[in-house]
Amino acid sequence: MGLPGGEREAPPPRTPSPEGHTPGGVADEVARYRAWQAVAAALGGRITLVPGEAYPEAVRRRFPGLPERHMGLDVVYGDPRKGGDPVRSPFVGRVVDVGEHPQYGNYIVLDVGDGIQVKAAHLQAFGVGMRPGREVKPGDVLGLEGATGAATGPHTHWELRRGGRPVADPDEFLQLWERLTREKPEGARSGGAPTGELRIRIEGDGRLRLEGVPDPARRREAEAALNRGLAEALEVVHRPPENWRGG
Repeated sequence: MGLPGGEREAPPPRTPSPEGHTPGGVADEVARYRAWQAVAAALGGRITLVPGEAYPEAVRRRFPGLPERHMGLDVVYGDPRKGGDPVRSPFVGRVVDVGEHPQYGNYIVLDVGDGIQVKAAHLQAFGVGMRPGREVKPGDVLGLEGATGAATGPHTHWELRRGGRPVADPDEFLQLWERLTREKPEGARSGGAPTGELRIRIEGDGRLRLEGVPDPARRREAEAALNRGLAEALEVVHRPPENWRGG
């Protein structure tokens, strides 16, 4: 999850060996390198370790509980000796977990929709108001860069998680990252916010039902608020005039 000092940049394009050479091999490496640099530019930092890369032996000796290969993307934002730079959300989402872990240190998890979660780890501190249920947008400060947990220096470990498991294949990680940033509409990444037209339906019992809200918990909460408001409105409508004396 980290390299000493966090100084190593994303690996440069490598020339394939003659045995494994394909006509598009070098071009693919260059395209992959440029894609990583685009991710780094979007995050505002420097990549030091990519998904699927083997940990340096020194790191494995220091933290023997780490997996054989890196499960996310390590990014250094400021001075690798100090930390404390703001770590900003790259996506629209909703905070679903905030906590501390022996390896991840202080971490925050965003639900960005479609069963995909984003984890930022090793934070020095959490952003103001960052707790489960908080909606975030690109640029919101999730926390401050740190070196908590299994980290050899200040940096942020980013994971994309699908089905509860980290996406460790570098090409799959890049494709998913690009899809989240370029292709998905904001509503689909907002942790269950409406993705289309909202519709209100009146059930046989007279209660209101909402359609168009994919998150069941959010839909139930909104329906409860709607029905409370309807009850209050009906009470006002049927309230006798102030000077009414009956009879």
